[in-house]
Amino acid sequence: MFYHGAQKLFGWYGGKGLDATAKSFAENLGLEPGIVMASLAGGAEFLGGIGLIIGFATRLWGAAIAFTMGVAIYTAHLDGFWGGMEKPMILLLGSLTLMIAGAGRISVDYGSSRS
Repeated sequence: MFYHGAQKLFGWYGGKGLDATAKSFAENLGLEPGIVMASLAGGAEFLGGIGLIIGFATRLWGAAIAFTMGVAIYTAHLDGFWGGMEKPMILLLGSLTLMIAGAGRISVDYGSSRS
């Protein structure tokens, strides 16, 4: 997720950067205002990716990424499971799992996520 957020926000790893992503979101996906939507999606992916890597606020970032992937599926991948929906669907389901299960033993918030 970090990788995709960095592409959207900063143009790293061959990405378009925030302005081009915002324009694409508005023109191709109908997500208005494009700059806000691209910032939210990129921020959830970038910061959420970092948070999940270190195990910080795992449930929060799991929920944010799951929501972001739900929007991605609805706006860009509804043309069928084999038409590109499988990747965001797997990311959504994995994020939901982290949201429900919480952090693992070697994470920053391990003690606070145990029930």
